[in-house]
Amino acid sequence: MAISMDTFRLKSGRNYVVKIDRYVTSAAQKYKTGSSHTPSEINFFFSGSGKYKIGTRTYEFKEGDIFFIPPSVSHLITERYEDTDHLNIWFVPDSLGLDSGKNPNAFNDIFARIKTDEKIHFDTSHPFYRTLKTIIMHIYDEVRSKKTGYAQLVQLKLAELTLQLVREFECSVGDVNISPNPQTEAIDNTLEYIQGSVKKNFTLAELAKVANMSPSHFGAVFKEINGITPWEYITSKKMELAKSLLKDKTKSVGEVIAECGYTSTANFNRAFKIYTGTTPREYRKK
Repeated sequence: MAISMDTFRLKSGRNYVVKIDRYVTSAAQKYKTGSSHTPSEINFFFSGSGKYKIGTRTYEFKEGDIFFIPPSVSHLITERYEDTDHLNIWFVPDSLGLDSGKNPNAFNDIFARIKTDEKIHFDTSHPFYRTLKTIIMHIYDEVRSKKTGYAQLVQLKLAELTLQLVREFECSVGDVNISPNPQTEAIDNTLEYIQGSVKKNFTLAELAKVANMSPSHFGAVFKEINGITPWEYITSKKMELAKSLLKDKTKSVGEVIAECGYTSTANFNRAFKIYTGTTPREYRKK
């Protein structure tokens, strides 16, 4: 049985930026299927030992070991020789406000190119281990202490973790710089199109045409690359615009709703509440 010790969640709208969990799991616990997800993942083992299958490769893990799980790679602890206590950090690097100078999804793209037969296992003898562990423990200490500004510090430390990992993989794996990818470039064009016309009411066919894809293929590729649907992305952009417009108290809430491209006040209020946790009027008062 897995017992959750600590949990931390940080969202941007309805989408997670980071999820942190610490689990103590009995050696008798068995899982039949692994998990995979678009965000990257770090696992740090406080204690325990066993076998960890990541992609097609199986690693032996022990106390102190750290693993990096690239995006969309299946992973599963197939065997525990004893009870395990490990920290799981599940994060979306391109939601941390980093600028790679390349494209909006550069860090996810870099991590997605890391192969599981490369150096994703960091044990205590690895030259990068001390740097990696120090950042991980700083993040965990902030989660436990919950002092003023801890959520912001977690994001800053995750940004540092992302940049340090990119540096390490560039050294140990080789050239992981962005190479032209037709699908990524097509989706980038769509992101720019949405950002330039946030007030519009888009259709899937319209966005797919910009990407030169069929609507169904576009929807699938967009979610694979960005981790969210086109509608979730559009809504997040509209809500960011709404938050900015609401700061101008010369505008009525009705004018803000119209400028964000909504014709239904109820639909706007529902989306705003989901994204911010409050109503437009309450947000303006704050």
